[in-house]
Amino acid sequence: MSILILGLGLIILILNLYFFKRLNPILLFSVIWIFVLFLSSLELMKLDEVKWDTYLLLLFLVFFSNIGAILGNRKYLANIEDDYFVLDKLGHIIFFVSIVAISINFYFVLRYIGGFSSFILGASQLYHDRIEGTFKPPIPYFGSLIFISCVFFGRETVIKPNMGNYFFSLVTLLYTILDTMLSFGRANFIIGFLLYLLSFFLSNFKKGSFAFKIGLRKIVISFISVLLFFLFLNLIRDTRGGTEDYYFKTGTSPFVEKLNELGIFRPSLYFYLVGPVAAFDNIFEHEFIAKNPTGYETFAPLFRPFYRLFDIDVDYYEEFINIGDKETNIGTMFKPVFLDFGIFGLYFFPLIIGFISTLIFQKWKVSEKYIYLNVFFIVYLVMGIMVNLFSSGQFFVPLVMIFVSHFASKIKCKLLF
Repeated sequence: MSILILGLGLIILILNLYFFKRLNPILLFSVIWIFVLFLSSLELMKLDEVKWDTYLLLLFLVFFSNIGAILGNRKYLANIEDDYFVLDKLGHIIFFVSIVAISINFYFVLRYIGGFSSFILGASQLYHDRIEGTFKPPIPYFGSLIFISCVFFGRETVIKPNMGNYFFSLVTLLYTILDTMLSFGRANFIIGFLLYLLSFFLSNFKKGSFAFKIGLRKIVISFISVLLFFLFLNLIRDTRGGTEDYYFKTGTSPFVEKLNELGIFRPSLYFYLVGPVAAFDNIFEHEFIAKNPTGYETFAPLFRPFYRLFDIDVDYYEEFINIGDKETNIGTMFKPVFLDFGIFGLYFFPLIIGFISTLIFQKWKVSEKYIYLNVFFIVYLVMGIMVNLFSSGQFFVPLVMIFVSHFASKIKCKLLF
């Protein structure tokens, strides 16, 4: 199966490069999916074996996203006036609002857990209480505006490389880490890191006339950054008291075992990458306890406020599915789509995502204001191998704010600023 995945994956990548000639969001999306499906087919852990027709279905969905991208591949002319954007005028205000919200939430977390000395020791309890829903920050969602700051300063550091923007970038990333530490989850750190990194990378890419300029210094910095990224993810897990009760199969290659010893490629990381694929494979036979209204699984933040108005219990986390020795509640970006819209919606969804993400990418190439939407959608695509970020309020709220800002800019809100 591994050879078939690589073969069909190569055809998809050649198709993409034939039409686009250069880097694009769906090319990155396709590479990630092909890589993870290949990892899954290696069966390095004792998980339920993914059926061959599920692999073909997922590859077909990746192929469909490329068809959508081809349909959305349009050329746009530059418009100087079109570069005005409300968020650019409010960048620093949004930054201060987000760090104030995170600081207040951190203060209440310290009070809840019993002070700073108990913060690290109580990490496991704090993580458990967040999962169970017994602890909620006093100022929800405002802290997630730090994601907009990640994009803003990632770009500003390239456009205006001065000490001020370096300082704001550092504070933004530190507060992203602090926001992550409030619950000792890892999602916010991953999302914030990717938003900043992609904003910085794409701004460099555009500044260099959409050509790669890779030097030894950039390679070393990139390698160290990625290494620190994975080490910090493991640190969060170890701090909150998680145990590494994941194991590779006996007889795994020495190279994989060496990476495991160094803490770079742990069995838990492999599980988080391939587990969602196994979960998606099992949803066709799994009987779910409750059926939510159509659209809830995919766009949960749109439904939750109305549920609260009528005092209806809200599920913040997806139902766990047994995939062998383990259970997981994430089943790739396609699991909630299938639960909401069935098999036909599953076929249609990658077409839409491919079309919209490519349309935004093409608009960003001629208008800088689309950097926010562009980066957010690319992060959505990158994380799609594990989870559907549209169901996360932390991601959905700043994304909605970006859309509102585009609307505000179009009705000439620049008269107010």
